[in-house]
Amino acid sequence: MSNAEIIKDEKLFVEASWEINDDKSLRKVLRKLIANANSCSTIYLDAIENKDQYIKYIQSYDLSFSDIDSCPISGFDLVRASWLTRISFSLGYIDENETREYLNTIGGLIQQQFSSWEQLSASYLIMYLEWNGRLDGILGSVIKEYSAKERVQGTKALLEDSESPFHSLTL
Repeated sequence: MSNAEIIKDEKLFVEASWEINDDKSLRKVLRKLIANANSCSTIYLDAIENKDQYIKYIQSYDLSFSDIDSCPISGFDLVRASWLTRISFSLGYIDENETREYLNTIGGLIQQQFSSWEQLSASYLIMYLEWNGRLDGILGSVIKEYSAKERVQGTKALLEDSESPFHSLTL
């Protein structure tokens, strides 16, 4: 697959998933994710009704967290905002300076709201599973298990691999 084909496919994915097809729609989504992360910074994981069920699911992949009740629920939005910023730069929706501005803002919020990569990871995964649990229909049933498993295993690798940036960078 050529680079142009990859970019075309990624643009289709971002448009279908996020309704983003240009810089204006991207900025609107990023502002919303960042604002939501700010407003949710005082809502903690202990408020999530199905948290214990999600923790059991995460533990089924040999990944566990301790003392996460006081972690804010904002990790899901912050991780998504970071990913969306990076992919949108690759797709040409924003330039390097704007990308850095968004990533610095997101990184600052992560540092303000979380004291460790483990806390951010727990917040991201639990809130991802909370969102994922709302997917319905045939597509939802396929996405639920595959996508959840992929995220838990990816997070586990980041937390456990000695070469991971999580081990060389502190919050």
